[in-house]
Amino acid sequence: MTPTFSFPSLVLYPNPTDGNRPVTLNPALEETSDVRVEVFTVAFRKVQDRTFPQVGPGQAVSIPVADPWGRPFASGLYYLRVSTDRGHFILKLLVLR
Repeated sequence: MTPTFSFPSLVLYPNPTDGNRPVTLNPALEETSDVRVEVFTVAFRKVQDRTFPQVGPGQAVSIPVADPWGRPFASGLYYLRVSTDRGHFILKLLVLR
């Protein structure tokens, strides 16, 4: 018998985005957890690192499409590393200005 693995389906929307407003991440939590979101360019340069404390089940977090100084992300592909108590997950975000 083949083992069955269950992976949470994290939802990031809108994706692609025009970058004019924050994107929303639903981390699909089953229990309250801190959620850390790190955003990297395709060259693996970290452009954002945020921690959202005590996010509850069914709760979404809003991620600005800008660096810590408020400069908007350029058009392109970005990787999000989402860390919760359940593990680490990688998502892609496309910014089209």
